[in-house]
Amino acid sequence: MRAILGQRPLRFVFAANVISMLGSGMNSAAVAWYILQATHSEMALGTFAVLQTIPAMLMLPFTGVIIDREDRRLLVMWLDAVRAVIIITVAILVVYSDADTVNPPDMGQRIFEAAPEPKELAVLHGFPHNALYRTPSDEWWAPVLRFLQSR
Repeated sequence: MRAILGQRPLRFVFAANVISMLGSGMNSAAVAWYILQATHSEMALGTFAVLQTIPAMLMLPFTGVIIDREDRRLLVMWLDAVRAVIIITVAILVVYSDADTVNPPDMGQRIFEAAPEPKELAVLHGFPHNALYRTPSDEWWAPVLRFLQSR
């Protein structure tokens, strides 16, 4: 491992992979938390965990053969590109406050206008920068839950 990390380009690949894996883990945790919050059902959470695991288990025997036969760098680039397309095509929710003094409110509007469909805008009124977490739950969660339920 020390020899691999001794090469500068491989350190960048390693760091990018760690960041990507952290993001994927946070996404999985957020989806699992949402399912539990929305349904209050351990069975729904368990079903999600099983459905998330089955594709990897089914593809495991084939992916080793593909990885051995193909150029790994090209394969990684293609898989990352496909993953990026999938992530980009997911619906977008833009939430901002009209009283934010750090990020001007029109910036949230511009982000929303630039985002591809499907998208939704939620404007919270009177909350300064980084105070959204202190927002009464109905004001903050209602647009988020409405957005998620409409997808």
